[in-house]
Amino acid sequence: MNADIVILSAGASHRLGVAKQQVELFGQPLLLRACKLASRFALRTSAQLPPLVVVGPYADQDRHALATCSDVEIIDNPHWQQGLPATISTAIQARANSAGLLLLLVDQYRVQVRDLLRLHEKWQQQPTDPVAATYAGTIGPPVIWPSRYFSPLMAQSGAAKTLLQSVRHQRVGIPAAATDLDVTQDLQQLRNFEREGSSDCKVDGD
Repeated sequence: MNADIVILSAGASHRLGVAKQQVELFGQPLLLRACKLASRFALRTSAQLPPLVVVGPYADQDRHALATCSDVEIIDNPHWQQGLPATISTAIQARANSAGLLLLLVDQYRVQVRDLLRLHEKWQQQPTDPVAATYAGTIGPPVIWPSRYFSPLMAQSGAAKTLLQSVRHQRVGIPAAATDLDVTQDLQQLRNFEREGSSDCKVDGD
């Protein structure tokens, strides 16, 4: 049993002040990095469906950024103003027949294919339960949701984390997932990684 992977890229990035999807790291947009990550995960797990990218207010720019990433499916979230729950619902509607969905945020730019594979292997041991990453004393994405939780997720108006914490779930330590891009100070951290040539920000195999 394999999970299909989804890149959530429909946020407006209000706190950051710029489209995080388009922020470049080592000369490529973070969205393209996430696409490469997802494509390699799908290949390694023999996924039945191509990686799915859900886009929102920056749809045109996102499609342009993924012009060289032909093995993904891109769909629009027409309700992106309603936040992440609406993006997750859009993904579930497009992948309603999947056994499970691995949800990947576009801005967790230190996560590697090996991290996603560890998450997937853990989920395969108990595919009826969600499996989430743990980092910095919390749990969150990347996370795999089995299909039995698709309806509850679509009914959620708040954070999916609330549902996750209320049900039995598995955990995998992924310290790299703690680094993301939410506020302007995070941009400086990203630039520091870039100046240092940090290899853990590059996708394995690049």
